[in-house]
Amino acid sequence: MLAQLTLRIPKSAFVAGEEVNGKVFLTTEKEIKCKSFRVVIEGLLTAKGSGFETTGKGRTTQKTYTQTFAIHQEEIMLAQETAFDPGTQKFEFQFKLPEDAKVSYEGYNGSIKYAILALMDASWRTKLDASMPIMIVQSVEEFPDEVTKEVAEHEGEEILEIEIDSQKYCIGNKISFRYRVNTDMKFNQLKTQIEHTENTTLKGKTPMSHTKVLWEKQIVSDDIVRHEWNKWILNINKNFPPWFKYENIQSGIRLRVTIGRSFRFDKSAEIPLVSGYCLGTIGSAEGDVNIVAPIKKSRRTRLRCNACSYTFKLKDDDVGFGTCPSCGKPVYF
Repeated sequence: MLAQLTLRIPKSAFVAGEEVNGKVFLTTEKEIKCKSFRVVIEGLLTAKGSGFETTGKGRTTQKTYTQTFAIHQEEIMLAQETAFDPGTQKFEFQFKLPEDAKVSYEGYNGSIKYAILALMDASWRTKLDASMPIMIVQSVEEFPDEVTKEVAEHEGEEILEIEIDSQKYCIGNKISFRYRVNTDMKFNQLKTQIEHTENTTLKGKTPMSHTKVLWEKQIVSDDIVRHEWNKWILNINKNFPPWFKYENIQSGIRLRVTIGRSFRFDKSAEIPLVSGYCLGTIGSAEGDVNIVAPIKKSRRTRLRCNACSYTFKLKDDDVGFGTCPSCGKPVYF
């Protein structure tokens, strides 16, 4: 190890408006001259859109366009134009996330990502960095509770009812709902699904949409008690996506219950859901990233000391500077 940065934060998930406290540890075996040493927190939103491109021969082909937007960037300068002695030194930093920070998300045609970076520019030959991804989550406590009921009809008759106490739920918790089959008609099964739909838009491009079934379970017709309310509890995966609506990307969740009939005459009822996190479940595990700076050798094999004019050969482990064997002073390259 010649030089190393260690970035440490107390947890990896935060809510909008929360303070982010952390520490950066610089460990060096030799004195190192620093031009700039800073910590940066940045957020990037990526979205895709569809469009048409005309080739040189006049042919038009469909093409997918990807665009990245900088949604947040903040910088704290820790040191400038200084030299650090061998050993380990600690630097503390603090950020306050914006109140309207967008929630973290990883989807099919879009994403919202945040990271904290510690960056040191020691010389044009030596650059140290450490980075750590963080999550910004939204709390479901800010959304109202609503009892929602939806029905599926066939020839003017309500053949299926579904009811849920609240549209909002905490990611990783269970979803409880009730259903009632109000018909004696023959059908094959009752299917319950949690679906996620992602919509991305770019200016001047055709919007793109992607739907994925996150959870599915089926009950055969013979196991269903008709004309009575039945309760169903769903176990939700911790990796389920959040609900949100932003300018370039939207994420929607819905509960769909379907009466499966022959020849594709299915009848469905669906309820939109609002997914987020309960404040008590937001991650608190300590994050710790160690990045060992790569050895970057100079193209030159010999250096001339400016202090005593002594010329000497570089060692294999010299990074950014060499030590003059005559006067002992560092010679930077």
